[in-house]
Amino acid sequence: MLPSDLSPLWLSLHIAAMATVGTTILGTFCARAMLGVKLKHRLIFETLLLCPMVLPPTVVGYVLMLFLGRSGPLAFFHPSGFLFSKVAAVVAAIIVSLPLMYLSARAAFRQVDRHLVDAAESFGAGRWRSFLSIMVPMAIPGLSAGMLLSFGRSLGEFGATLMVAGNIPNVTQTLPIALYFDVEAGNYSQAWVWTAIAFAISGIIIAVTNYLSERKSFH
Repeated sequence: MLPSDLSPLWLSLHIAAMATVGTTILGTFCARAMLGVKLKHRLIFETLLLCPMVLPPTVVGYVLMLFLGRSGPLAFFHPSGFLFSKVAAVVAAIIVSLPLMYLSARAAFRQVDRHLVDAAESFGAGRWRSFLSIMVPMAIPGLSAGMLLSFGRSLGEFGATLMVAGNIPNVTQTLPIALYFDVEAGNYSQAWVWTAIAFAISGIIIAVTNYLSERKSFH
């Protein structure tokens, strides 16, 4: 039976959708910018970008607290900072899901026939025009898979989000956070509902991602 208040689910979907937009744009263009760059030249950049994949979520959350707080560099845009707001939840989701999008986009672009890009540029197409008109369309299956994985990662983000956004109903209380506090309060029936919903969404994401991967391999 579904809970009467599904706001954590809708909020999670909303935050994940906004984060996926940002992650897709950043990950795609970062992957294109690093394409062809030698490893030793991109090592520092990729180390920083991919760190959230292996760092403990609390470490990521602590670093974000420094940036999003009232004394952080982003306070220029908002004097009181962005902590314990939906903005903080979206930023946390972007940071932890960006590595997945970047790696997917990088792999997709590497499989694009470079001769087609060179031919377009020889006929006068600029670097970014050939990127948008040739590379992106040909890399759509890989980019789509990256978007889905980023969406799933954003939807499941817990540790960093809890540290920078807290547990504010209808503001920052996402599905994973609601699940955690339901378990802490002994409300196991509600926790099982959130768990079932999370499994269902994850299953759909994995199924579609596998379909895109198979389609990509077939072509």
